Amino acid sequence: MKRYLLLASFVCLALLITPRAFAQAGITVAPAFVSLDLSNNKPSSTVSYTNGYTYPVRVNISVDQSYDLANPEPIAPSKWISYNPTSFVLRPGETQKVLLTFAPNKLSPGGHFANLLAQIQYSGAPTGQIQLQAIIATSIALRTHTGNEHDQASIVSLSPISAFWKFPAEFQLVMKNNGNTLVIPYGKLDLSTRDTTLIARGILNTGSLVLFPGATRSFTIPSQNVTSTIWPGVYHATLTVHYSDSNQVLTRQITFFSFGTFPIRRVLAVLGGIGVLCVAFFAYFRVREKQSH
Repeated sequence: MKRYLLLASFVCLALLITPRAFAQAGITVAPAFVSLDLSNNKPSSTVSYTNGYTYPVRVNISVDQSYDLANPEPIAPSKWISYNPTSFVLRPGETQKVLLTFAPNKLSPGGHFANLLAQIQYSGAPTGQIQLQAIIATSIALRTHTGNEHDQASIVSLSPISAFWKFPAEFQLVMKNNGNTLVIPYGKLDLSTRDTTLIARGILNTGSLVLFPGATRSFTIPSQNVTSTIWPGVYHATLTVHYSDSNQVLTRQITFFSFGTFPIRRVLAVLGGIGVLCVAFFAYFRVREKQSH
């Protein structure tokens, strides 16, 4: 549990100093997340930094403390990550690539995580502007191939997101990673009638969001109707999820009632109006009847 709390703190740090926070300031980084399975990927990657300012900036590269879910004592990042160059100047409009090299023989089984930090020094800013320093982080996640990897994920819940009078345009999926390696779930959501006629479809995780070991995460699945008219009734939502290199599959089916694309609020408003008129006429004739007596 303590290791999972440390990992959660690590992920929060990556989110707090996400590069998108500085994209409008003129410094961009790509990719924002490096994920490698060392069983079928080369132990290296590149990260690019681009200067969108009209003046040069200096970038200093470092790596923060790493986290290893398979080992209670984290391995110093300097022992399994090297980077080149370590410091450079970016001129306006210039892009610099940083080569990351990993040492698989220094890693224990399971998942390994660290942050690549780029400290931006705005030393070339024009006179009169505030000299600031910013840190842009790229998250690094490695999976070692030792035969002790444990891929296991589960579906916690699947539910429609909509008001009762609307056909759902989104579904919420909650998944949990019960293994010791990160997973990136993909899949599809089919919405059908009782006779299995397809009426809508959705794609899971188009943004390639990562589910870390021990973590529970919510995914929003937008759905697109394939037919223009959906009548009120009971419908089925069938989700198929693929994850891990072994292509493991999870499925979940739920049943829900919907008024479809039928304009139920207008119908209710009309019925309500008719009801009011009926009550008014009934009251009017009761009064007339009493007066006639």
